Amino acid sequence: MTDSQRLAAQRFYDDAYRADNYFAHKLRLYRPFVRSLVAAAGLKRGSDVLDAGCGQGFFSHLLAAEGMTVYGTDMSVVGLKRAREDGDRRTKARFFASDLNYLPSTHKFDCVFVRSCSLFNTDRLEQCVPPVTRLLEMVKSNGLFIFVYNTNLSAASGQWRQHRLEDIRSLLEQSCPRVDLYFVNKVDTLVFGRWAFNKPLTRLNAFLAGRTGYGGEAVAMCRTQ
Repeated sequence: MTDSQRLAAQRFYDDAYRADNYFAHKLRLYRPFVRSLVAAAGLKRGSDVLDAGCGQGFFSHLLAAEGMTVYGTDMSVVGLKRAREDGDRRTKARFFASDLNYLPSTHKFDCVFVRSCSLFNTDRLEQCVPPVTRLLEMVKSNGLFIFVYNTNLSAASGQWRQHRLEDIRSLLEQSCPRVDLYFVNKVDTLVFGRWAFNKPLTRLNAFLAGRTGYGGEAVAMCRTQ
């Protein structure tokens, strides 16, 4: 991402995040998703988690509600203002402004969490290897990097790039040797909880996505050495 593209993205999100819950995330669906993800990842209460590209802090607060010590960061100061205001009503999380390409923190976290960050909304996913590597460097030894991306796996380009699972795996395996990759939808975690993250259900959901175009969440868990 060039400096001009970065500035344009910051302006776009500063404007967009003036609206409450810009992405219209539904708590009744994403609360069990995050709860199931935390359980499947084996994150313990009190684990310190960096929500990288946190936007308005929706997932930061859900992670904090599961007992995580959460730090959210984003390039949009408007989004961070919304995140802090939400924290007064729900759970406490700390927020700071940064660009994921130039993270100022040297702190290492038990987990770095990224969900559908616009940095990865690109046809040239290979260009995202350096920021992924930097994010992994912020994870403690034997910690977790969790990469979540909303997609229907079609590889279609448009306002939102619909990445395939194999492209996500290829990106992450260049920086992390061990990648567990799943494809789930919100109904899965409502029904199965932590057990929704398994290979047979991933294959079924990928098949259904190919037939129907119905999307879900690609979820990669990368354990550091």
